[in-house]
Amino acid sequence: MRRSLAVALVAATPAVIAFAAGTSNAARLLSTEPSSAAQSRPLGITGATVIDVERGTRLRDYTVVIEGGRIATVGPSSQVRVPDGYGVINARGKFIVPGLIDTHVHLMWDRDSANAPDSTIRWLKSFVPFGVTTVREASARDLDRANMRWRDMLDYDGSPVPRVYVSGRADRRHVRLANAGGVGDLTRQLVKRGVDGIKIRDELTLDEVREIVAAADGRPVFGHTYYGNVDYTRDAVLAGVNGVMHVSGIRPLGNNHRQDQPPVDSTDWQAAWLYRIGEWLYEDTAHTNSLIRLMVSRGVWLEPTLVTEETLLLTPADLQQYPGARYLRHSTEWWRDGFPMPTGAALDRARASIDGMKRFVRRFHAAGGVVVTGTDGRPFYAGGVQEEMRLLVEAGLTPAAALRAATSDAARALRWQKRVGAVAPGRLADLLILDANPLDDIRNASRINAVVFGGRFIDAAERERLLAALAAR
Repeated sequence: MRRSLAVALVAATPAVIAFAAGTSNAARLLSTEPSSAAQSRPLGITGATVIDVERGTRLRDYTVVIEGGRIATVGPSSQVRVPDGYGVINARGKFIVPGLIDTHVHLMWDRDSANAPDSTIRWLKSFVPFGVTTVREASARDLDRANMRWRDMLDYDGSPVPRVYVSGRADRRHVRLANAGGVGDLTRQLVKRGVDGIKIRDELTLDEVREIVAAADGRPVFGHTYYGNVDYTRDAVLAGVNGVMHVSGIRPLGNNHRQDQPPVDSTDWQAAWLYRIGEWLYEDTAHTNSLIRLMVSRGVWLEPTLVTEETLLLTPADLQQYPGARYLRHSTEWWRDGFPMPTGAALDRARASIDGMKRFVRRFHAAGGVVVTGTDGRPFYAGGVQEEMRLLVEAGLTPAAALRAATSDAARALRWQKRVGAVAPGRLADLLILDANPLDDIRNASRINAVVFGGRFIDAAERERLLAALAAR
C-alpha cells in the first residue's frame, strides 16, 4: 500500500473568511454542506506542486490553506503561513489538482432498474475515492425529481458522495410521459422543478430545439443531437445549444459515399451499430471541418465520450483489468452481455472507425473548441474519467488539455466554475493529491495519494477502507 501523507490535525476554531459571491445554487451548496464537511477542521497543505489547470503549468512549493470547506489561500510556501492550530499536511513531492468532473453519468439508469436506490448509492460511493468529486447526472426520463435527492447529500453513511448536477430531459417521449403541451411546456416544467440544465435527446426539429432553448430560462441546453440515422447537430448548434454529447452521434459522411452495404437484418442492432460507426471510415473532412468551425464560433463544447465507444470493443477479460471492475455487483461477463462484441475484420473496422472519431476530437480542439470529460458510466463509473482523459491524449490532446477538460473546462460547461474546477481561493476544497505529475503523463491522474472533499481529508488508508467496503458489498 502506498504510504499516505503525514498529517497533524489539531483542534482549532475556523477563521471567519469572506468569499466571492457565487450563484444562488452556490448559496444552496453552502447551506447544505453535510456535517462531515461543514465541521471539517481548517488545515494547510504545504510544500506541494500545485497544477494550474488553466495555464497547464506547475507551481512548485506552494501552500494551500482550507477553511470552512473552501480554499482560503493559495501561494508560495515562503509567503503563505498556516495559522497556528490548523492541521498541517506535508505534501512535499506531491502534486495537487482540482477534483475531477464527470459530465455524463446516469445514476438512476443502470441495468438493474431505473429505480434501484442500492445501485445508485453504490455508484455514488465509487466516485470520490477515485478522485471524481462532481458529476453531471445526464438525465433519466421523468426521474429528475428522484435524482435531486442526491444533489445535496455529499455524504451517505459516512462515505463521501460527489456533488450532483441534475439534468432534466426534453424530448417528445418525455412530453407524453409528463402530459406536457409540447417540448417548450415540458422544459418550463423542468425549470420550475429546479433542474440545473436541460438535456435534449431523440427526434427534434430545429424549431423544437429553439423552443427548448428559449424555455430553459438561461440554463444550459445540451445532449444527443441525433436519432437513428439522422444527425441534427448543425441545426441544434444554430438553435443555440451549449454542448454536444457523443462524437459517435455526428454523421461524418457529407458528400462522400460508402463502399460497403448495410446489414441484411435491419433488426440486428449490433450489426447496425458497427455499420453506423463505420461512416467514420468514409469521412468528408470538408463537411466535418465546417461543423467544427460552426461549433467553435458559437462556443459549443464537445463531450466526446470516447470511453463509451472504446469499452464496446473490449472483452470481459479486458474489462476485468479496469480499476472499477472489482466493485461491480455482477461479473464483467454479465455487464458485457448484450453489447456488440466484434471480432476479426469487424473489430479492425470498429477500431479504425473510433480512430476517425479521435481525429475529429483532435481537430476540434486544435481549432479552439472546448472538450469536456463525460463517460456515460463507462467503465463502471470508478476510474472512468481517468480513462477518458487517457483517450483524449491518444486522440492528440496534451496531458494539460486533457486535465483541463476534466476540471476547469468541465466546470464551465456546468456553469459551476465559481465553485469547482480550480485550485484557487473561494473554490470548494475538492482536491486530489497525486504521487506523480499528470502534466508529464496523464495516467498519473490515477496515482491518488489522498483526496480532499469539501475540506474533508481522505488519506490513502481511508481511501482503501472506503474501497474495501464498496468491494465487500
